[in-house]
Amino acid sequence: MALPHAAGDAPEPQRALRAVAWVRALALALAAAALAWNLAAPPGIAAAALAALAASLYAERVSHARPGGRALRFGAVAAATALSAGATLWLAGLLGSWAWLAAYATPLVLFGALDVLRIAVWIGAPVFLLRFLASRASGFAALEVAVAAGALASSFAPHRAGMVHRPFAIGDFAWGSGIDPAAFYLGMGAVGVLVLAALLLREERARRIPLHAGALLALALLLLFALNITGLPTARPPAGLGLDGDQKAQPQRGRGTRTSTDFQDEYSSDGSDVPVAVVVLHGDYASPTGAYYFRETAFSQFNGRRLVEAQAEGADRDIVRAFPSAKLELAAPSEDTSGRTELAMSIGMLTDHTRPFAMDAPLSFEPAPLKSTFRFQRSYRAVSRVPQLAYKDMLGSEAGDPAWGEALWKLYTEPPSDPRYAELAEEMLAQLVPEYRDDPLGRALIVKQILEETGTYSRKSDHAGAEDPTAHFLFGNRIGYCVHFAHAATYLMRALGVPARVAAGYAVNESDRGDGSAILLRGGNAHAWPEIYLDGIGWVVVDISPEKVLDDPMTPTDLSLQRMLGEMLREQLGEPGTEPILPTKTAVRWLGRALLALLVLAIVAAWCTKLWRSLAPRFVRDAELPRVGYRAALDRLAELGAVRRIGETRERFAERTTPLAPAFAALTREHLRAALGPGASTTPEALRELAWGVRSELHRERPRWRRVLAWLDPVSWLRSR
Repeated sequence: MALPHAAGDAPEPQRALRAVAWVRALALALAAAALAWNLAAPPGIAAAALAALAASLYAERVSHARPGGRALRFGAVAAATALSAGATLWLAGLLGSWAWLAAYATPLVLFGALDVLRIAVWIGAPVFLLRFLASRASGFAALEVAVAAGALASSFAPHRAGMVHRPFAIGDFAWGSGIDPAAFYLGMGAVGVLVLAALLLREERARRIPLHAGALLALALLLLFALNITGLPTARPPAGLGLDGDQKAQPQRGRGTRTSTDFQDEYSSDGSDVPVAVVVLHGDYASPTGAYYFRETAFSQFNGRRLVEAQAEGADRDIVRAFPSAKLELAAPSEDTSGRTELAMSIGMLTDHTRPFAMDAPLSFEPAPLKSTFRFQRSYRAVSRVPQLAYKDMLGSEAGDPAWGEALWKLYTEPPSDPRYAELAEEMLAQLVPEYRDDPLGRALIVKQILEETGTYSRKSDHAGAEDPTAHFLFGNRIGYCVHFAHAATYLMRALGVPARVAAGYAVNESDRGDGSAILLRGGNAHAWPEIYLDGIGWVVVDISPEKVLDDPMTPTDLSLQRMLGEMLREQLGEPGTEPILPTKTAVRWLGRALLALLVLAIVAAWCTKLWRSLAPRFVRDAELPRVGYRAALDRLAELGAVRRIGETRERFAERTTPLAPAFAALTREHLRAALGPGASTTPEALRELAWGVRSELHRERPRWRRVLAWLDPVSWLRSR
């Protein structure tokens, strides 16, 4: 009668099933902890992990149970699970309603314990059912992986949107240690890959699990090498404000490719929280309007349908259309400097831009080299002349610049030919007190006031398909977003003889700055606004803020992220007073070296294990010799590709390999006698001779080059069975 397994050896598939079950359970426990990370206190996180671990292991056991010879049906298991979970939750609610229990255990302890119980139920029950399904039908394994991936991603979703400081527990620790948090997130991403790979594991042999782990480790090294070259992926801000021209014919290449003023009927707010740049002010400045305006471009030339960037000589000299390679001094403005002050700033780009911007009226731009471009795309320094006067202090100023020629005057004051603009502008002017009807700023402010009172802000509108979208908006329902209001105001101001243009860039409320010097610009800060030119002052922002708003407000600026990115930019620019941090690129290199060292260590450990298994027959006790000698022979056969099949008896395997090593059959019999019978029938010296005889026979049957390759393979012993 054949003996399929030696005594003391559990069936290989069963050992593999147990090992893989534990790997999957640990993977699901990690995913559950990640899901609870931002939702529960530490006890709740621990409860979620333990519940997932226990539920996964129990599901593996139940899925293979066959009471009365029949497998358990999923309907019965699901009903029992739902009843148990419902009863536990009902009991938790009942215990929470008992005042005497709260008085005895203190409310804080009682409700904390009940929350832990509820978390365990809400996590454990779904994990149990999901694992039960996945163990019964391989098709549900994909669902299991998707759920685990979603749980892992939930903890790091804010980081994908540019929130490099979240989760706070990791971000704060990393930043406090002088390390870019991205290095930690990359490590967590590698862990996530291992978790998902563990869930997909279907290996039937437990000893091959380390081989798979080594392959994953090598893949992680390859990815880190690629990341070291390409840099970090950047979050995607929302599309332009409809200021990118014909988007079908002219794809957007970042936020700085605005050349014309097409409109959108639906301006999506997706990605509005994505950081796109950070500005560090080198000086204290309070804006008289309560907002900071960073002008990136301006639209001054009316082409018969819309405003586009002006091409006339001398127009919009404050706009720079490309990043300068050296310090760029803009033409000295002709306006008086008494109403403005110089302010220096450093700007770091977190997403791709094709042109620089600065606050209000820039005087100069200068490249600022970064220590590393891993976090910031580029950086530069700018000096601007920022306004200090309130609107009331600018009343009485003349319109335009006396140095302008006729062409520039026409450029900035040409309205559309539609007579309705002039008619509406005169109606608005009639509502202005006579004292300011001839004042350019007074005329602009009455347009601003009436549009704010009568307009409604919404990212959804229906004007883009009209021949003149601005007219469709202004003389229709007046529902639109900043682009509509800016163009309508500019046309009306021009109809009143005030030189005006539409500017575009970013606008940030002064309150969002907090008490620091850094200003975070996000995708949702992209803005368009009207400006007028006053003699002695320059371009003045006359922004329209409608009183009626249909959309949800933008989320407040995360001040901790703002401070962190500001400090990162200062450190990258080498500004005095900044603490050095470990750049992410350097951290990635260190992580890669650590993984490489781990891989090398694993290879060395595997090869040392292989060497020991080969030499062990020389050193073990005589009682261990039948097992150890047989194992060494199995390893030799596995090196050359001769491996016992699943379900194949040891005797049948010995018979099949007789042409390769005739001595192996005798060694197999001695191993089985020692393991299952009365003991080996020969002396220890004879057993050693048999083991070395198998080795010699295999050497004769295989060429030297193949034996050398087999000897160099550090994991060949994992294939022995």
